Amino acid sequence: MAIANPFVPLRTAGDQNGRGASVDVNRVQDLIKQALDLICAQITAQSSAAADIQPVFGPPLTDANDVKFIISDMVSGYKLPVQTLTANRTLSLDASGMGVNEDGWIVQIVRQDLSAHLYTVQDHGSATTLFTFQGSGVHSQTATFIFDNATSAWKYLNFSQTTP
Repeated sequence: MAIANPFVPLRTAGDQNGRGASVDVNRVQDLIKQALDLICAQITAQSSAAADIQPVFGPPLTDANDVKFIISDMVSGYKLPVQTLTANRTLSLDASGMGVNEDGWIVQIVRQDLSAHLYTVQDHGSATTLFTFQGSGVHSQTATFIFDNATSAWKYLNFSQTTP
């Protein structure tokens, strides 16, 4: 869809002093509607493409408190395998080296461990707890986090779970 010729005059000139000039309001409204339709179509296309992106998983998470340097690992996800935890553990997401180019970087943490132990995810720089996985016996729990360049920190985005 293309916008109709925007170079067609939107107002009449009126007399030599500009009196009697008028704007074609319908034409202006039509151009605005066409532009908004194009913007909405672009957003929809980008959202559809983003939904098809699958995370690139790093090495499995272990039964230890850990710090993950996302930019150096160049991954967008980590999995905590079944029968991993023997105690409550903490995973810290480190934003070292991340900047404007990584704004909006998304990381998924998938807990497949069915133990009763808590698994806490925090922002490494501020030690702020972002999310705590409850030990619930649920087959697969996924929490998603996003890097915010404005604050140079990780933020919690959403959570989902599935049962076998």
